[in-house]
Amino acid sequence: MTQEPMQVGVPPVLTVRAAAEQFLDSLESPNTVRAYRIAVLRTIERIDTTEGPHRERPLATLTSAEVGHALESLWAKASVNTWNARRAAVGAWLRWCDDQGWPCPTVPRQLRRATPPLLPVAAVSAAALDALTSRTDVHLREKTLWWMIFETCSHPRELLAVDIETLELPERRCPAPGRSGEHAAARAVAWGPRTAALLPLLIGDRTRGPLFVTHRRGRRSRVLPSTDVSPETGRARLSYNQARHVLETVTDGRGAGWKLHNLRHSGLAHLAASGCEVSDLMVKAGPIRPTRLGRYLSAATAALEMPSSTPPPREFTHRLTG
Repeated sequence: MTQEPMQVGVPPVLTVRAAAEQFLDSLESPNTVRAYRIAVLRTIERIDTTEGPHRERPLATLTSAEVGHALESLWAKASVNTWNARRAAVGAWLRWCDDQGWPCPTVPRQLRRATPPLLPVAAVSAAALDALTSRTDVHLREKTLWWMIFETCSHPRELLAVDIETLELPERRCPAPGRSGEHAAARAVAWGPRTAALLPLLIGDRTRGPLFVTHRRGRRSRVLPSTDVSPETGRARLSYNQARHVLETVTDGRGAGWKLHNLRHSGLAHLAASGCEVSDLMVKAGPIRPTRLGRYLSAATAALEMPSSTPPPREFTHRLTG
């Protein structure tokens, strides 16, 4: 019996499946592993990865065309989010293989990430907001915050980060901290007559510290940065989750009421309906892509035609917010 000579120093052929398993083993997050495993292994199954009986196909023989065909046949008709997720997972696998120095294909360039359609925003009419803030069970703090979001068209988090000493009350403006971290550049925001009338009442005798604060002093066990505590009252800066919870509760009570960002969107929609130039709308909105302004333009007419009714008063207590 003739024995084949042993090949010394020749590394084993890396198969498609072995490369996939090594990639998945390199991931740390269980959720990522679960999602990527679905995308990568189903793509491999769709491709003919066999090379004769009981032989796995080498990774180096895989082509971009095969990868693209598998992706399209599996998920071309799926939702935008599913397509993007599966495409990204397979792309991450192939890039990882390339980083290891293994010959491998890429996701075809023509298979681009899909852009989800921009849905019209849900606008709230000024009359509806006026009716809501006229209710006696709504606190002055909420009335001020809601009108300030509506009139400045600012992100709620920007306004919650505002301090009293930065307000320019006669000019109806203030710098709003950026949303990208503490080093983000501030931008000037300006409000209208409703906010201007409410701010002095909310501020009272306070001269510095957070503009929007909780109704009670913070727990001693909770350590907050000094910038997030009023030096005059000891009350903590109102958080986004607290503010969100109050609005959703007072307008519905089951977590499906108005949202804080609806007030910003509604303010932009009303400006668009009043004939505000696109350039001015972009300044008011802050950093925003011009293509996204269509959401507010399409909502403008609907916002003006919405009825002024608001949810009827219901049992509501500010103890929910602390």
